[in-house]
Amino acid sequence: MNHLLKFLPRFTTLLVVLFLGLLIGKCFTPMNEMPAGDSHDHASSAADSSEAKAPELWTCSMHPAIQAPKPGDCPICGMDLIPFDGGGASSHDGPRTLRLEEGQKAIAGIRTTPVVKREIAHTVRLVGKLAIDETALATLSAWVGGRLDRLYVDYTGLKVRAGDHMAEIYSPQLFHAQEELIVAVESAKRFGLQSDESLQKISHSTVVAARKKLALYGLTEEQMQEIVDLGEPSEQITLSAPMGGTVIHRNAVEGQYVKEGDPLYTIADLKHLWLEIDAYESDMPWMRYGQEVVFEVDAWPGETFRGAITFIDPVLDPMTRTVHLRVDVDNAHNKLRPEMFARVKVQTMVVGAGQPSPVDLSGMWMCPMHPEIIDDTPGECPICAMALETTESLGFAGESESSELPLLIPVTAPLLTGDRALVFVEIQGSSLHEATIFEARDIVLGPRAGEFFVVKEGLEEGELVVSRGAFTIDSELQLRGKPSMMAPDGGGGGGGHAGMPGMGGPPAAGGSEMGDQQGTDHSQMDMSDEQASAEFKNLNGKLLMNIADLGEALASDDFSTAKKVANFLQETLSAMSETEAPMSAKTSLEALGKATLEATSSSEIEALRIAFSKLQAPSMQLSTRFGYSGLERELSVFHCPMALGDGADWIDFKGDSTRNPYYGASMLKCGDETNAISGFDKQ
Repeated sequence: MNHLLKFLPRFTTLLVVLFLGLLIGKCFTPMNEMPAGDSHDHASSAADSSEAKAPELWTCSMHPAIQAPKPGDCPICGMDLIPFDGGGASSHDGPRTLRLEEGQKAIAGIRTTPVVKREIAHTVRLVGKLAIDETALATLSAWVGGRLDRLYVDYTGLKVRAGDHMAEIYSPQLFHAQEELIVAVESAKRFGLQSDESLQKISHSTVVAARKKLALYGLTEEQMQEIVDLGEPSEQITLSAPMGGTVIHRNAVEGQYVKEGDPLYTIADLKHLWLEIDAYESDMPWMRYGQEVVFEVDAWPGETFRGAITFIDPVLDPMTRTVHLRVDVDNAHNKLRPEMFARVKVQTMVVGAGQPSPVDLSGMWMCPMHPEIIDDTPGECPICAMALETTESLGFAGESESSELPLLIPVTAPLLTGDRALVFVEIQGSSLHEATIFEARDIVLGPRAGEFFVVKEGLEEGELVVSRGAFTIDSELQLRGKPSMMAPDGGGGGGGHAGMPGMGGPPAAGGSEMGDQQGTDHSQMDMSDEQASAEFKNLNGKLLMNIADLGEALASDDFSTAKKVANFLQETLSAMSETEAPMSAKTSLEALGKATLEATSSSEIEALRIAFSKLQAPSMQLSTRFGYSGLERELSVFHCPMALGDGADWIDFKGDSTRNPYYGASMLKCGDETNAISGFDKQ
C-alpha cells in the first residue's frame, strides 16, 4: 500500500500532461480537418441513418419469392436469409422497366444493338420455269392441199435460217395456178405490142391477179419469177422457213397428203426466252415493272443469269392465290433451255417506313403493245411499228412516297405475338459500375429485310435495343407481375420469383406475413423453374408433340386430321392444369388454352392455321423455362418469312425437311430451321 502511494503523484502528473497535450492539439487542429466522428450531432445522424438502412425484409438468394420481416432460415432450402434490396428498384423504375446490375446483365447474356438508318434491300425468293418467247414463234403450215414429196428437215432440233428449204410439195391447185401465171404473162406480152390501151390494162391486171394467187399459196417472188423464166409449171414447189430459229416440232412426214392449213413445222427463236414466275400475294408490293431479276439453274451451278420483269398479270389466280410474272431473258449464249426450273431472287431497295423503291423509268419511251421495248428517244416499235409513248403516259413511271433511309433493328430484337411487337430499350447505364434499366416498348414493324426488321413507329435512331436476351427480360417482368409480352396488362407474376441468377423480385402481396408463417405447407409457395415435376415435363413434351403433329396435318392440308389433333391438344392441356404446375407457368398455359379453344372451334383450315400460330410463343416459353421430356427426338423452331404477312414460326422435329403448315401444298418448302427448342430431356 505504501508502495502504491509512493507512485501516485507521478501517475497523476502524467495524466495531467496528457490531458493538456490533447487540449492543445485540439485547439490547433483546423476545422476542416476535424474528424466527423467527434461531432455528437453527426453521430446521432449516423445512428439515425443506420437505423433507416436497416433491412425491413429478408429473402433467400436461391428462392427470392421468400420475403420475411426478420432474419432466419429459408423454409424451402434452409439457407440463411439475406437482406432484401427491393430488386434493385430506383426512382427510374416504372411498370414496364427492369433494372439490372452489370453482373446480372452479364449472367443473363444480354446484348444491345443500336437502332440505325441505312440502305437495305428486301429479297424475295421465288421459283420459276423457263419458257419459249411466244413473240419469237412461227409455224410453217400447208397453204394449199397436196402431197409432201420431199423433206429437207426430217427431225426436230435443227437450226434453220429464214428462207431455208423445209419441204417440197406437189399440189394440183398450185400446178394450175402456175399455168395461169404463164398464160397471163404470155398474153401480156402479145397485147403489149398492140395500140389498144384497154387490152394492155386487162392483160396487166391478169398477171397481177395470177401472182397474187400464188403468193397466197405461199410462193415467194423469186419462185414466181423462176416459173415465168422457165415458161412451164413446176410439179413440186419448195416450202421455205418463215423465220430463223430452231425446229421444235415436226408434223410432216415424207409422202404424206396434207390439207390446207395443216401445220408442218414449228420454229422458235431460242436466243430470247421467257422466265415465268408465280408470286404470292404478300410478294406483290415488291414486284415492279422493269425490275432486275437474278436467277440460277441446276445445269450451271454457281452461275447467275439476269432478266427484267416485262409483264405482271393484272388478275390473281383464285386457286393458287398467286400472280403470274414474266421476265425477258437474253439467251444469246444458248446455255438456257425451255422448261428448266430456276431459283429466282428479286431484290428491292427499301425506303421510308418500308416502301419499295420504284424502278426509275422516267423520261423513257415505251411501246404500248410490247412494253419490253423501251428506248431513250421517240420512234417506232421494231415489232409492231406502233409509235412509242412516254412511260409516264402508260403508267410505268412514278416516284416513291419517301426517299429517307429505313430505320432498322435486328430480327432477334422484337418479341412477336401475332399482332404485337415488343422490344426492350436500354435507357440508363453507360458505366460498368452503373445499373442498367431496360424499358419494354411496343413498336410497329414494317417488312423484314434479310436479318433486319424495318421499324415504322416506336423507336428513334441511336437508341439501344436488346438484340439478345429479350425473352429472358420479358420472363422476369412476367414473374414480377409487370406488363410483359405474354401478359400485356401485367399480373400473374407468381410472387416475384426471379428468373435470372442474383435477381430479386419485388415484395409479394402480403410478403411481410410470410416470415411469420415459416414452416407452413411449402406446396402453397411458388415453385421455381428447376422444381418443375417430372410429370409436368413429360406432359410438356406431349404438348409439344401434339403441336408438331398439328403442324404436320396443316402442312398436308388435312383439315379433318388437324381438328382431331387439336382435340388431343386440348386433352393434354387439361391434364397439365390438373398436375402440380409451377405458378409462373400460369400465363403461358392460359394463352395455350385460348389458342387451343380457337383451334377446336375453327370451321375452316385457314382459321385453324391462325390459331396454330398463337400456340407457338407460349409453348416455346414453357419448354425454355421448364424443359420437356418423353420424346426420342429433339424439337426445333422453323421460320417462314412470308407466313401470315410478317413471318411466323412453328415447332417440328429437329432435322426434318421443311413442311410449311401455314401454306401447305401451295408453298410447302417455305422456311428454314432456325434453332433447337431448349430444355430437351431424353428419357
